[in-house]
Amino acid sequence: MSSNNNTNVAEAETYDFIGEMSNQYADLGEDTQGFIKAQKLSGEKPVNEWFGILQNMLTFKYQARTVSSKNKLKKPQSSKELIRSFFYVSAVQIAIAWAIVEHLIYPLSWELWLYGLIVIGLSLLITVIRKVVSKAKITRLRDGFAKYELYNKEFNTIRSAEGRILPIYNNFLHPMLAFIKEEMPPNGMLDLYFDVGHWKLPFYKVKDKDPLANRHVTHTDFYIMKVFEAQSQLANGTLLKLSVKKMVRVRNITKRNPRGKIKHKSKTRYKLVYEVRLGFPATAFQLQAKPPMPIKDVKTKVASNDKRHTIKVQRVITALNMDKPSQHKVLINLMAMAYQMVQPTAAK
Repeated sequence: MSSNNNTNVAEAETYDFIGEMSNQYADLGEDTQGFIKAQKLSGEKPVNEWFGILQNMLTFKYQARTVSSKNKLKKPQSSKELIRSFFYVSAVQIAIAWAIVEHLIYPLSWELWLYGLIVIGLSLLITVIRKVVSKAKITRLRDGFAKYELYNKEFNTIRSAEGRILPIYNNFLHPMLAFIKEEMPPNGMLDLYFDVGHWKLPFYKVKDKDPLANRHVTHTDFYIMKVFEAQSQLANGTLLKLSVKKMVRVRNITKRNPRGKIKHKSKTRYKLVYEVRLGFPATAFQLQAKPPMPIKDVKTKVASNDKRHTIKVQRVITALNMDKPSQHKVLINLMAMAYQMVQPTAAK
């Protein structure tokens, strides 16, 4: 009896916690829920609003781990299963008793279908009687199973939502937004795009030539996916544009060995392209007289006019596979390189 009470208390606590998490998920709002389902953030909002959305998502994920750590809720016995068990047990017991009477006491020598009809009829009668006697238990099981079905649906929704908030939100996007927020005015607008979905290559195929292909390369496919992009105006008037792209090159190669046997294989190369574009206002900044020393694997491009000095800094990092996460420190370092190429006008 004590174990049953403990079980009921544990189930009630679990249901209450799931209910709280379900309410918290509902409080995230339709926009945030849409971002979680699509694994994509897109739109233009004040930077504080973006930061608040991301904070709420990460808080929800942290708290939902308690729910998702349970593999599944324990499915209780339903009232229908109990009634079926009444019938099956009664049918087996009556059949065994009848067999004993038929073979050991008094053989009736009836037809087989008649035996079956009598066993089924008596089983149904006993089931109805036991159903009436166990009415309170059946009502309790019916209510408990309905409660389980309700909370199990919410439980699956919570687990699905928590699983879609990947670590890259915390390890890349959160520190990146925190850095941008410090450089922007309080009510500044941020045009943001962030995609972490498990994308399929055919949807991102682009047409391009492979100038480095040798005679063994029969065909080359290129794929480009935009992972992250942010555009805004900083507090000092500088126009900011950050972007991260994933690039994939797939080469189909055919070779013939000295024995004349032809072999077909493919080689895939993955790249992450980080790009920073800063447009400094010409009234507040000027280009350095002596540009900094070039850095390996980093490309820079400078364009100036009467209004702005635009500096573009790009770095390409080769990845071992398509799942290599983006690094926010790479973008911050590229921004620092761009700032090294200018100086405030007042510093003349």
